[in-house]
Amino acid sequence: MKKLKITINAGHGLKNSGVYDPGAIGPGGLREAEQNLEVAKILEKKLQARGFETLLIQDGDLNDVVRESNRWQADYFIALHCNASTASTAEGVETYAWLPGGMGERLAKAIQKELVLATGLRDRGVKYANFRVLKDTDCPAVLVEAGFITNPNTEKLMRQDVFDEKVAGAIARGLEEAAFNRTVIK
Repeated sequence: MKKLKITINAGHGLKNSGVYDPGAIGPGGLREAEQNLEVAKILEKKLQARGFETLLIQDGDLNDVVRESNRWQADYFIALHCNASTASTAEGVETYAWLPGGMGERLAKAIQKELVLATGLRDRGVKYANFRVLKDTDCPAVLVEAGFITNPNTEKLMRQDVFDEKVAGAIARGLEEAAFNRTVIK
């Protein structure tokens, strides 16, 4: 049986120009790119332990991310991000798919459900967006916003390994549920 191939994209990072894109920065100085990579590394280990083949990419140039994932012929694509707002009280998790219907939406719904259960953060729902990593990948793709890094309380959570484990575990369970149409034991 063929192993399913999962691209994990830790959002933001070094651009081809040599400029580092940190993404959003929390009030305590936590950089989104670093947080995304922490969760991505944990997620990669969890997925490999479950029998998935993984490709972890952190690249500040989205064209490179999409091209590399498509060349690798991923079965699913998961982009990891932290949300940001000028309102420091903004909170919650949300998951994006490109369009309603199909496997992308199914994957987004399964991951969103697991994220809310695992983190206890506000459910901001599944949303749809014309993000390059969602529309230009050759497989079902989601973008996960795993909390508001600009919220001081959420940023404190993000600095804890246990939170990163919860987020990565929730994404892994959601992927399994969507890919295999089954509920996964936590």
